[in-house]
This record gives sequence, structure tokens and C-alpha cells, in this order.
Amino acid sequence: MIYGEQVACRIGDGDRGLPYLNWCAAALLCIVVGLVLSGCVTETSGIQSKQKKDRERFIETSVSAAVKYMKEGDTDDAFRHLNRALEADKKNASTHNALALLYRMTGDTDLEERHFKLAIRYDPRSSQARNNYATFLFREGRYHDALSQLQKAAKDPGYNQRELALVNMGRCYLKLEKSKEAIEAFRRAVLLRAELPAAHYELARLYYDDGDLRLANNHLESFGKYARHTPVSLWLGIRIQRVLGDRDALASYELALRNLYPESAEYRLYTEAKGQEQ
Repeated sequence: MIYGEQVACRIGDGDRGLPYLNWCAAALLCIVVGLVLSGCVTETSGIQSKQKKDRERFIETSVSAAVKYMKEGDTDDAFRHLNRALEADKKNASTHNALALLYRMTGDTDLEERHFKLAIRYDPRSSQARNNYATFLFREGRYHDALSQLQKAAKDPGYNQRELALVNMGRCYLKLEKSKEAIEAFRRAVLLRAELPAAHYELARLYYDDGDLRLANNHLESFGKYARHTPVSLWLGIRIQRVLGDRDALASYELALRNLYPESAEYRLYTEAKGQEQ
């Protein structure tokens, strides 16, 4: 699984290029007419600017309401608000991104992908839509296509969740069996934001597989700071400490695995390993 995001309710620049009446040529007819028309320019531009702002505000409110209903599981009302937003502007990327996520909820994968593509077509700079589309592609097993979207999102300095795109890149590289690239993606993610337990766990596991137990231990400790240990992470900690030799840390991992997850597959692996040592 890779990380998607909530719908952005900030309206982009989809309305840039709204046509304005060109009064300049007419103003050359005479000074008097020109003065009259210059007054119309100000008035018309002001009206159009207000209309644009009102439309953007309406779309933003509609998308926000739809997101609220989506969180509550009310897909009918979510569709109602998003359809209103589409009526106001059929090329608004935020609306299409929200529709894609709504179709994800209803299980319509064809329409989900269609609206993600529309969101990106109408706003190629929407890194959020690219990251969300990548979660769809990952789910469909299209890892190369997902990487293409994530690489663009991760390069966007204005995207405030680049670390999520990098974590998702790491997951794609793992599926493609490219461990070095995965390590680099996860490493860059935690440099941007340390509080990423999933990235720390993957780094701990990958460094353990590479035989770099010090780095593996460092990242597993970071994982433990930001998330509750799982059977898998505790079993990894046990294996690391059996080599590094920190008896206190080893005992702590063993005790947690035994007390918290006695029915887990990892606890069975642990007891089998203990039996072989005796």
C-alpha cells in the first residue's frame, strides 16, 4: 500500500486566460470615445474579476463540502456538490481530483482513472493529483507508470507532501526489486520529514538485508519513536540485536513480542529460533 492524500480544496489557476473584451482599438476612434471606453474597461474588468473570484469561491466551497461528505461516507451528497462544481468549471483540477477519489470509494476504477487524468491534464502542476493517481496505478500493479507520476511530484519544491511521494517511490522500487533506488527514496523522505515510521522501517529492513546492522538499528529505533512496534518490527529488532549484542535492547524486543503478539507468525519464528539455539 502507498500513501494517497486528502483532496486539496485550494483552487488552482485553471481560469487563467479568461477572455476580456478588447477596447483598445475602439478607443483610437476619438478621445471622447476613448475616455468612455476606458471607463468601461475598468468596470468590465472589475466585474469579470469579481465573477471569477465568486466562481472560484463557489468551487472551493463545493469541493470542501464534498470532502466532508466523503469522510462521512455519504457518497450521494458528495457527488451532488462535485457535480455543482463541475457545472461552474468543467476544467477545474481540484474537482476532478476529488471526483477520482470519490469513484475510488465507490469502486469504479475506470472513472477513477479518467478523472485523475483530467485533473492532471487541466493542471499539470498538480503534484497532489499525480501522487493520488500513483496510488491508483500502484494498486493496479502498474509500478513503472506510478513511478513516472511520483518522480514529477517529488521534484516539485512547492509540493508540501513531497515526502509522501518519495515514500511511495520507495514502495514502487521495492516492487520492481530495485533496493538501492528504494533506499535512496526512503532516505530522502526521512530527510524531509523525520516522522515517517513506514520509511524508517523499510530502511531498517533494507539495511539489515545489506548487512549494515548499525544503520538498520538506527532506523528501527526511529521507527519505534514514531509508531507502535508490530510483530514484524519486533522480530527484526531481535535479529539485529542478536548480532549487535545489546542485551537490554534484545530483552526488550523479546518481551514485547512475547507479551503483545503471542499468536503472531513472528513469535513462532522466534520460539523456533530459540529452540534451535538450545
